[in-house]
Amino acid sequence: MMGPRRIFRTAVVLCLALAGLSCEGPKAVVDDVLSGRARILTVDGKPVERVHSRVVTMVPSALVPPGRHTFRVRVESQGDAPEETLLVAATVAAGKWYRFEGAGKTLRLVEEPPDSPATARSRDKMRQDFDTAWRTVSQNYAYFDAKATSWADVPKLYAADLDKVRTRDDFVALLERVVDELYDPHAQLNTNLATSPRLVPSGTDLWAEWRGDKAVITDVRAGSDAQKGGVKPNDVVMGMDNTPISEVVEARLGRSYPHSVPAARDWALRAVLAGRHNTVRLLHLQDGDTIRTVDLAARDQFGTQAAEPVNHSRIAPGIGYVRFNDSLGGDSTIVAFDRALGDLRDTRALILDLRDTPSGGNSTVARGILSRFVSRELPYQRHVLPSEERDTGVRRSWLELVSPRGPFRYQRRVAVLVGHWTGSMGEGIAIGFDATRTGTVVGTPMAGLLGATEHYVLPQTGIGLNLPTERLYHVNGTPREAFRPRVIVDVAGASSAADPFVAAGLRVLGRRR
Repeated sequence: MMGPRRIFRTAVVLCLALAGLSCEGPKAVVDDVLSGRARILTVDGKPVERVHSRVVTMVPSALVPPGRHTFRVRVESQGDAPEETLLVAATVAAGKWYRFEGAGKTLRLVEEPPDSPATARSRDKMRQDFDTAWRTVSQNYAYFDAKATSWADVPKLYAADLDKVRTRDDFVALLERVVDELYDPHAQLNTNLATSPRLVPSGTDLWAEWRGDKAVITDVRAGSDAQKGGVKPNDVVMGMDNTPISEVVEARLGRSYPHSVPAARDWALRAVLAGRHNTVRLLHLQDGDTIRTVDLAARDQFGTQAAEPVNHSRIAPGIGYVRFNDSLGGDSTIVAFDRALGDLRDTRALILDLRDTPSGGNSTVARGILSRFVSRELPYQRHVLPSEERDTGVRRSWLELVSPRGPFRYQRRVAVLVGHWTGSMGEGIAIGFDATRTGTVVGTPMAGLLGATEHYVLPQTGIGLNLPTERLYHVNGTPREAFRPRVIVDVAGASSAADPFVAAGLRVLGRRR
């Protein structure tokens, strides 16, 4: 029998664009595939919301926003009765389960009581998917050797929580906590709730770390509510929402590892500072002898697609500037970049700004960018697949290559700007410029997202899981998450209103070769 790895693998996606993950409010759930003969075709004239993949094409739960709706339903033939398509008007409530009952003009949507056989079947499906998710992570996650997580203990640690699950929203919330046992921001569900934690780095405006017993802000996202509210590097977070920050972080940490693990504590600190969707954040900060409170709005600040994937200009005499607007996941970025490079062909040097790429992207776009700077085929990153070595005892690794492309090669000096909001494929492009020696990387450490992710679909609920399954390295063997820029920018020590990253890039470009 094939295991979950074979059955539920849908696509290898190098560094999925995490900002594209759905953030849905509580929905009604209509079990219309495995229970009954009626299948929803449309809701209010629109296709029903489901999850589709190359493997799982029929998800047994239709997700419907609360309220009054008109369902267009196809009823299968039974006996001598022909197949028919009917319209059913009904009101549904968030978090409730429903099924169709009756036939012909008597067809109606009815709520499943909590103790009904259908609801019990739904809970059983969620139990099956819990087991599938746990086994999928066990067999494919690439970074267990870098974690203190005792993954084998997770089913036992969450058994009581699983018993309490009644709705799909309950199940999503439980899976979020389970996946967080990896304390890995690159491991995420692709279905989220209106109250889910924001993603790091794509949904956060603050970067922080523990220095001894102090939670210190190390970077603030440009243009964010936090920056506008006066939060700045070196501020010490004393508390959040009237609770000491140490207690907030302690509550966020998992159950399967010691809470003293530094990497887990830093992960939890950034996660709680990011907050939850639609929830106000109240930060209590210390700057020297001054303690102040900053009130940050509940709204999500990020995720709106920029008008253009790429902006370009001449930032100084003879110096071109190209900025990527969190756009490394679409082919249109390659077209826009080619256009920008053509306009800046006559410059003596170039700044490429990858600081706003927290959502990652794909390797096609990465190679499309790097290919305009190389004169021959070169390796730009190394991959390792630990699951194959675990299964067979044989190590599998390979180099990914970039080949020359386009009407000309840009041969002049290049500075590549990176920061804490350079994520995933943005990080891959940065190490690619360093590996091919076509650009100097300037900035702070990057987001440090682990590996290349693969997308899995849980077969009973249709919930997706993005999981790092390949380890990624600079061609010199440095893990991508450990790479540091050649030129470090001290954002805390910046003394002027000028952009310290751009200033550092200009200094690099002013040097002689």
